[in-house]
Amino acid sequence: MSKIKKIRPEFYKNFEKLGFYKNDDALFLINSNQNTPPDVKFFLNKAKELNVSAVYFRKQLNGSYQPQVYLYDFTDKDFNTASENLLTDIHKKIWSIGEIPITCFFFKTEIKIIDCTNHITDDYKPSYLIKSLEITEKAHSLYNSQFAIKIKSGVFWEEEEVKNKFKFSNNSSYNKLIENIKYIVEILKKKYNNLSSEFINKLIVQSILIKYLEERIDTNGNKLLSDKYFKQFENSDSFISVLKNGKFVDLLRTLNNFETGFDGNVFQWDKNDQNLLENIDLTLLAELLDTRKTTLASKQLELKFPNWRYFEFKYIPVELISRLYEEFLGSNKKEKGLYFTPAHLTKLLVDECLPLSKYKEINIDTYKVLDPACGSGIFLVTVFKRLVQIWRLQNDMKFPDISVLKNILQNIYGVDYEEQAIELASFSLCLALCNELNPLDIINNLKFDDLREKNLIYSDFFESASKLKNVKFDLIIGNPPFRTGAIKKYSPIWEYNCC
Repeated sequence: MSKIKKIRPEFYKNFEKLGFYKNDDALFLINSNQNTPPDVKFFLNKAKELNVSAVYFRKQLNGSYQPQVYLYDFTDKDFNTASENLLTDIHKKIWSIGEIPITCFFFKTEIKIIDCTNHITDDYKPSYLIKSLEITEKAHSLYNSQFAIKIKSGVFWEEEEVKNKFKFSNNSSYNKLIENIKYIVEILKKKYNNLSSEFINKLIVQSILIKYLEERIDTNGNKLLSDKYFKQFENSDSFISVLKNGKFVDLLRTLNNFETGFDGNVFQWDKNDQNLLENIDLTLLAELLDTRKTTLASKQLELKFPNWRYFEFKYIPVELISRLYEEFLGSNKKEKGLYFTPAHLTKLLVDECLPLSKYKEINIDTYKVLDPACGSGIFLVTVFKRLVQIWRLQNDMKFPDISVLKNILQNIYGVDYEEQAIELASFSLCLALCNELNPLDIINNLKFDDLREKNLIYSDFFESASKLKNVKFDLIIGNPPFRTGAIKKYSPIWEYNCC
């Protein structure tokens, strides 16, 4: 992360063209010492990693803040080819995160406005809403001196032209990645009819976790996972090389070992599955994970897949793992009462139950949470992230170390009667843990605990009482399976215990 530069007077002057003003209570400068609400602090921290100059928010009815626009001060630069390449790189990262719909870049003489709900173009350019707005020109009707006011009030998103321009769901990094994964699952099933859905799903999810860890680099730009792990397998320089060299099983054994890897059985496969893995050609998977490639080897795939250079795996939100399961990995979803819980709904419920404004009232050391129908853990992950935020607010915004994070995890419980869901919940929480650590800590110090030993329980919730005996919870949260008659046989017990 580079040092945040001091904002220039020209920036303040130019952004007024779009209705932004320095004293607006919805505008927060990254390098200011203004009185900042708790939830805004965390958005600004994330924006700082992308070298944003300021963030414009919309205040929700419940008092929370939702970031709407990133603002970049490039008023010391002329716009040229190098500048556009920089915008493309920034755009790709913001789109991968999936939180900010609009980004404005202010150059010496012009303004660039980018649609961050859409991915970069096929020729590796930003997806412009306005490619060039000269500082001296009259602004476009949608992006004039009323723009900031409309964003702040929410009116902007109700305008017909805006509704036609922005496609929040279809083009999100979530959706594009899921489209690609669905296709590779289909190909693997056709090519290897002896592979179960559970086997393929585990292969995909573990590969994404390893790819995420690979893209986490230290402050000097060193690829730590490559140096410590990949090179020992035929001198592979990347995870892609490991897959193509047929050394995936060897890598999994190393990662799962307490002495050499992360332990915790996160990367554990039984002997039969390891034998199957060793006889699968994973070149296709390698190509799909290789975000450096502009094209794919197979002409058939080239027609079906969007350009994978769209993606930055290290920026894709942790909640993706949970969505993978609930989107297409769970089988017979309707009959089992399985329903996908959108990330925004999960966050809304966590905001209501664990508002950051009440961070002083939470005892982090003892605060216990249960999701009785956890699926692959989207509520557990969101609650974990919130408890980490509360810990930071209680500790002058310091970053927690591994022991603190593990203590928080030990107080988070989930139950589900889908075994694969429990396995993926474990993955999701391990990924969330990694997301709170710097790369050096992950590589040198992190050992996963096997959360399935105590915290994540494979069971019908109504039959799990013995495993949760003597555990008192401060919060029970989740989205239970809604199916007619689902708890009929448990009704007498439920009524006796609750009434």
